[in-house]
Amino acid sequence: MFESEEQFEYRQRELEDNLEMSDRFFARYFSLLDRFADLPACDELIMSQLEKEFPRDFIDSLERYDEHQPPDEIDELDEAGLKEADPWEEQEGKELPPEMRMLRQLELRGRKIGWTFYQCVMDWSNIQIVLLSTSLGKLALRVMFYLGRSLGGFNLGMDSLASHETGSGIVFFKRVQSYCNQGNAIILELSKQAPVDMREVLLNRMQQIDNLHKELENQVEDCRELLRLEGGGI
Repeated sequence: MFESEEQFEYRQRELEDNLEMSDRFFARYFSLLDRFADLPACDELIMSQLEKEFPRDFIDSLERYDEHQPPDEIDELDEAGLKEADPWEEQEGKELPPEMRMLRQLELRGRKIGWTFYQCVMDWSNIQIVLLSTSLGKLALRVMFYLGRSLGGFNLGMDSLASHETGSGIVFFKRVQSYCNQGNAIILELSKQAPVDMREVLLNRMQQIDNLHKELENQVEDCRELLRLEGGGI
């Protein structure tokens, strides 16, 4: 939780700024990939240019992997502790306060959205196999990138809700909506160039992602209502 409204707003701005820089970085990466893809030193040329345009500490942060659980301790965990617990089980039969009911609604919808994003990624991996060796391979790779970012960003949003950082959850969910829009714009371009027998498949994927965008809007609105119930606002 935050000690003051100023701290809350600072955290949201900091998070938004970091996500903005990350998006600019990867947009630039794909731009450079188009330029250098056919050259032998493609990776080195891309990184050399990115290092000139982005702060070193930001690039370093992309290369770090923060493990919350040391590898040598994983085997010592009780198997029962790895099973997903139902946080609402102990509330069964009780009248929940409004904010708890809203949080439960967010969680239930979140499970559905998260699973659908996972399905999208798996489905697209099959589509990408078909397109990767064609002239459309780079566009297909970009779609996979945005789907992966969507799944990761959505999970971060749900983690924020679990940590009672609802404002951060809103930031992540809205960012995922942006990724959905960008992914669908590329799929639309693909559908115009892809073989006729793939167009319906691509358009169906667009509809699936569009439905996710609408579900995310419901998630954002419920987050705002949760903030209101908890006495906050964004």
